[in-house]
Amino acid sequence: MKPVPCVLFLLLGLFGLSASRIFAVPLGTETVVGQVSITQSGAEMRITASDGAILNHSSFDVSRGETLRFIQPGVDARVLNRILSASPSRIDGRLLANGHLYLV
Repeated sequence: MKPVPCVLFLLLGLFGLSASRIFAVPLGTETVVGQVSITQSGAEMRITASDGAILNHSSFDVSRGETLRFIQPGVDARVLNRILSASPSRIDGRLLANGHLYLV
């Protein structure tokens, strides 16, 4: 039996990593004010937040192909998102909200 080349194992490993992709969405989220619930299904994260909610995030990124959806009580509702990272946020995917959304 011939030994399997290391390249084959490397390729299999790369394909395996792409299948278990880690999504880049807000991390280290802490509710400071208001009622907030967070759910994730596949490439979509939903943040349901009360009017006037304030969230702290250790980072806030949305990668291509991902969706971050804020669900608020109405079109006049406001959610403040404070991003505590020294690195700039990258929004390459979809950021959706049915109310006002502030990122600072």
